[in-house]
Amino acid sequence: MDKKINKKDIAIIGMSGAFPGSESIADLWNNILDGKELIHFYSDEELKTFGIETKEANKIYADAFMPNSETFDYSFFGFTKEEAIYMDPQTRKFFEIAWSAIENSGYDIARTDKKIGVFAAASDNINWRAFANFSKTKTLNPFYLGQISNKNYLNTLLSYKLDLKGPSYNINTACSSSLVAVHLACRHLLLRECSMAIAGGVRITTTQERGYEYQEGMILSKDGHCRAFDAEATGAVFGEGAGVVVLKRLEDAYADNDHIYAVIKASSTNNDGANKNGFTAPGVEGQYNCIRQAHKFAGIEPDSISFIESHGTGTNLGDGIEIEALNLAFESKNNKTCAIGSIKTNVGHLDAASGVTGLIKAALTIKNRKFPPSLHFEQPNQNIRFEDGPFYVNTTTATLENKDILRGAVSSFGMGGTNAHVIVEEAPSYETRMTKRSSVDFLPFSAKSLKTLEKYEQNIQAFINSGTENVSDLCYTFKTGRKQLNHRGFFLVDGTNIVSSQLASEPKKYDSVTFLFTGQGSQFSKMSESFYTTVPYYKEWIDKGLTILNQIDGTDYRDILFNTNAEIHDTKYAQPLLFLVEYALAKTFMHWGIVPNRMIGHSLGEYVAAAISEVFTFEEALALIIKRATLMNSAKSGSMLAALGDIDTLTKLMPAHIDIAAINTNNSIVFSGNTKVLNGFEETLKANDVKTKQLKTSHAFHSESMDSILNDFKKALENITLQEPKIPYISNSTGTYIKPEEATSVDYWVSHIRNTVNFKDGINTLLRDEDAVYVEIGIGNTLINMVKEQSEKKISGFSTLANQNDTDNDQLKIQYTLGQLWLGGIDIFWDNYYKDSVHYKVPAPTYPFEKTVFPVKVNPMEKQSFNLSIVEHEFQVDDSTNQKENEKSIVKPQNEVQEKLVSIWQDFFEAKQISIDDDYFELGGSSLQAVVIVNRINEAFDTNLSIQNLYNYLTIRDLSKLLLLSLQQNKPSEETQESDQFVI
Repeated sequence: MDKKINKKDIAIIGMSGAFPGSESIADLWNNILDGKELIHFYSDEELKTFGIETKEANKIYADAFMPNSETFDYSFFGFTKEEAIYMDPQTRKFFEIAWSAIENSGYDIARTDKKIGVFAAASDNINWRAFANFSKTKTLNPFYLGQISNKNYLNTLLSYKLDLKGPSYNINTACSSSLVAVHLACRHLLLRECSMAIAGGVRITTTQERGYEYQEGMILSKDGHCRAFDAEATGAVFGEGAGVVVLKRLEDAYADNDHIYAVIKASSTNNDGANKNGFTAPGVEGQYNCIRQAHKFAGIEPDSISFIESHGTGTNLGDGIEIEALNLAFESKNNKTCAIGSIKTNVGHLDAASGVTGLIKAALTIKNRKFPPSLHFEQPNQNIRFEDGPFYVNTTTATLENKDILRGAVSSFGMGGTNAHVIVEEAPSYETRMTKRSSVDFLPFSAKSLKTLEKYEQNIQAFINSGTENVSDLCYTFKTGRKQLNHRGFFLVDGTNIVSSQLASEPKKYDSVTFLFTGQGSQFSKMSESFYTTVPYYKEWIDKGLTILNQIDGTDYRDILFNTNAEIHDTKYAQPLLFLVEYALAKTFMHWGIVPNRMIGHSLGEYVAAAISEVFTFEEALALIIKRATLMNSAKSGSMLAALGDIDTLTKLMPAHIDIAAINTNNSIVFSGNTKVLNGFEETLKANDVKTKQLKTSHAFHSESMDSILNDFKKALENITLQEPKIPYISNSTGTYIKPEEATSVDYWVSHIRNTVNFKDGINTLLRDEDAVYVEIGIGNTLINMVKEQSEKKISGFSTLANQNDTDNDQLKIQYTLGQLWLGGIDIFWDNYYKDSVHYKVPAPTYPFEKTVFPVKVNPMEKQSFNLSIVEHEFQVDDSTNQKENEKSIVKPQNEVQEKLVSIWQDFFEAKQISIDDDYFELGGSSLQAVVIVNRINEAFDTNLSIQNLYNYLTIRDLSKLLLLSLQQNKPSEETQESDQFVI
């Protein structure tokens, strides 16, 4: 389909829901596609378990209930157990469904600057409000209890908890509420009062009654089946369900590469007024006007619509009026080209959730080009004149004909006359935009507990293996569209194959990042080539550097780097190219947000550290390295020998005219000097059982053979204005952080060529920071291994580029390292990471909420406090999720007052550990809860603290001082004279 975007078009970019017999929209689609009726008919045995021994004559023992309506991951949203217990179950479920819909759209609300609106509907729940009001609770303020138990606060509670700053509405137009919510969301998007919108509805029944009483002429079915448009239809069965769609202006969704289920071409609402048989009766004129208004707003002809997801409640009067209004709106064309169906025949009447459920079905119909069957239709209702219009009841799964643009429509009509009609069509296809990028990637995921993380891992692995979506886009969606939580894991993938997966057994946080820059010796032809061809930002730096190098001395460094060329091992070429590769790699990591807090380089590597720290510019550094390499190459030849053993013992065996080039670790040293003398020294070491290795080098670096080049190198340095370092790094000469006067000294850099590389002491200096992560910027993992060998504790260190003999390629190493850094809490700038490539958001597994069971079916007359101990869990909840994230330490109470306050706060916040320095609001406290906790403190200490006292002294440490003073004076503190009033 051609790209045709109207500024009035609205995209459906995310969906989620739970319905009778269906835990997700995927379950719902599969069920209705298979023509399943999801209404449950109770067996005699089931009824007996509910205490029903004898069936009542007019009672229909059928319900359409939602699975897991009683579960809620309260801690995920920052609620306490007791708050969750008394919260309207509809609010609980809507929270989870709304969150899943947002994730399904590919957005992390914590990382988007888009203003998001909330348009929510919930069925009336007087039974639950009565239960909550009659209950006894010491923790919840009665005013707050009245809010969380009332469905009318669903929308604003969600806006508050998720920090959504767009318009927030609670809609109540009876059965049409959730489709009216969609209409209002569309209008507010077009008015640009928000950039995204959450719209939907929920219905969960809380009475303990099973089934319903049938009354002839009313809206409930006499046999538990909804037979929309059929001659035997007598009504519907009320059911439970929740559905949410995420909406966005189509032009914005298309520009942002969002996944688009379908496009809302138009929506319309109105009211029947008095032109009908009664208040509860539907009206032909009102429905007709509503549908025609939608056609006009969309600018389409009615016969371009292929299907109608009708209101279809299965009542004689309602079905007939609905078809009559549709016939008029479609100009009574009798061409039988428009299929009609009702999802109520599958799931029952979901009341406040029915309209959005129909919309979800329609959107999936558009996406899959299949219209599921409407059930129980055999002969038309005598009041329906199908012969006067284009409609036929769709009784089998219909593959919709291949029109240029597939369109459908959804109707929802509320008791009381508020009508809603929405026209949907398929989205414009994206232009093919290919970007060359490595097939290797990592997919990060996170959770609030390890158990949830493990469940998430299983879900994602199954999804990847299913081959449903492009894995590269899947990685993009998880990186940019999921909230980053404490417990983390990642998959390393190559194309469609999972290479490995890793979970952090406990949350970890790297306090700092250390870059390690390798020295000469690791170079080889085509080093970093795979990274160069797939990462444009890295390529830019390499290309820029190769051009500068060529301009300096006329050498074709590109040929040496990317073709099989032995010259890569010549010092005069190896050093500039190694410098360039490491510098470009460091700049790429920094571009991705991985900025070093400190650095260390080995010999040549210190020049990279200095350049990154801006001691000299990139251009100056390249010219200086060429000069350094050329001079070194011109010095007399020599050799270098690595040895393992006690440093003091080895140095005592060292003959004259041999220098110590580097001390790498406590047991690793490199000697440098005349080849003949060094060979003899090697024999001596071997005779003493010392392991040795000749290094592949043509010169004796960091030895007396370098003396002849020092003056010439000094002259080159004198032409450069050296700057003070902006990022701390370690000096090879001293093994400590370089001082500004050293970094800006010509003599320092001259002596650097000659002096021993004191890497061991440099490592020891770095190891004083125990929570650092080490990233080796360069070829292989030599320096990482040195740090690990030198450290007495386990350290975290990761390499980046593969060496010549490595079985892993550059991308596998780099993606693995990025995954490890992300596990350690390092924020990666994904916008920069994906800046030069095109990716699309895709529907992906959403957060697997912990299933804590709470009461749903209640009797308000049972006046008792709910026993918190009987709250059940599918698995253990991580209580730390109610505490501050990334908590570093728990400061224990230091006196009896603090001990008692800690006990009160632990009980109040349901936290195992409370620090006396924890902030009341950061722990999740609110102004309404303040009333309760202040009362508890006053009861415990027989004092008269005010709410203002708590606001002024938000930690136990500070509050205890006020209490101690008050207790010592045996009277209220001065501040207690202030008003106890608080503002809502």
